[in-house]
Amino acid sequence: MGNGGGWVAPGDAHQGPPAPVMAQPQHAPQPASAPLRLLSLNVNGLREPAKRRTLFGEFQRGRWDVLCLQEAHTVSAQEVATWAQEGAGMGMPLRVGCFANALTSQSCGVVTLVKDTAPLTASRLATAPGGGRLLDVVLT
Repeated sequence: MGNGGGWVAPGDAHQGPPAPVMAQPQHAPQPASAPLRLLSLNVNGLREPAKRRTLFGEFQRGRWDVLCLQEAHTVSAQEVATWAQEGAGMGMPLRVGCFANALTSQSCGVVTLVKDTAPLTASRLATAPGGGRLLDVVLT
């Protein structure tokens, strides 16, 4: 008899096509207190203030905890921090941790924004090698 969890223990009887057989994990992962919701977008540039306000407003109102952006076309991490302060408009700054790997105002640039309310204990930048295409952020 299968356990309904996507794996079948050796010797279990089942009907129909063979079910995938996978090893049962030694230690089952512990469920988080709340799910972490991530949104990833290729924004094809965020240099236009109206575009940023719209995106950041949706992020603030949305159920996502982490926003990962590709092709932000940002020139520095400080610029991203300024954009977060501007947020969705006057009096609506983003309350986030900002991580960025920038390159030029015309291409590249990856950004990760983590809401202060995310169900995490910490977030930190692990690596951001040159080139504006890779960002390694550790969320715990």
